[in-house]
Amino acid sequence: MGNNPTDESIDEVFANFDADGTTGLSKDEFDEWFNKCWVPVAQAREAIVEAFKVLAAESEDSDGRCCITSLVDLLKNRGGEPLSDEDAAVFQKELEIIDTSSDGFIDGEEFANFLTEQCQEVKTEEENQEQTEEVQTETTEEVTETTEEITETSEEQTEEQTENTEEQTENTEEQTENTEEQTENTEEQTENTEEQIEKTEEITEKTEDQNENTEEQTDQQNTENSEQEQSETPKTDQIES
Repeated sequence: MGNNPTDESIDEVFANFDADGTTGLSKDEFDEWFNKCWVPVAQAREAIVEAFKVLAAESEDSDGRCCITSLVDLLKNRGGEPLSDEDAAVFQKELEIIDTSSDGFIDGEEFANFLTEQCQEVKTEEENQEQTEEVQTETTEEVTETTEEITETSEEQTEEQTENTEEQTENTEEQTENTEEQTENTEEQTENTEEQIEKTEEITEKTEDQNENTEEQTDQQNTENSEQEQSETPKTDQIES
């Protein structure tokens, strides 16, 4: 098709795509067309070398090589838009890169090597990009797995802490209930003790009262006995006399 394809060539390419007459392009159709257009590297190199020989034969150097200086001078002095000195200097440096033998000439092999190296660099760059994307994907998956593991571990730890906290709370509540029961029991015992003390005091008071009464009765009895003895003594004296 070239750099400036005509409408007819564009229609021809799309007609080759649309082999079955439909307006869409299936994968099988694309694979068939691509295989027809694919050229092995060795065959492509051979075609490039032969084409370069044809082009070089038309230049001043007819030995199958192209003189870099002659080509730059030609582009500077001819054509509808000749190269400026600045552009010509840049173009000459690029041609000198292709001239790996550094003899001032470019042959078909050097030109083919340059083109295939460019393709290889693009392929290598694409492969490197694919590898980089794969590494990034693997790294992202690893980071995701690690993050999920950390999240699961954190959730498990949180659940364990929550369970432990609930158990501690339950134990604390049980201890509080036991302490309250003990306090109630202690208060009951204190009340019972106070009641017993009061009863004991009452009994003591009654006993003291009884003792006092007994003492009074004893004193009274003694007094009566003494009086009786005194009253009987004179009678005895009289009898004896």
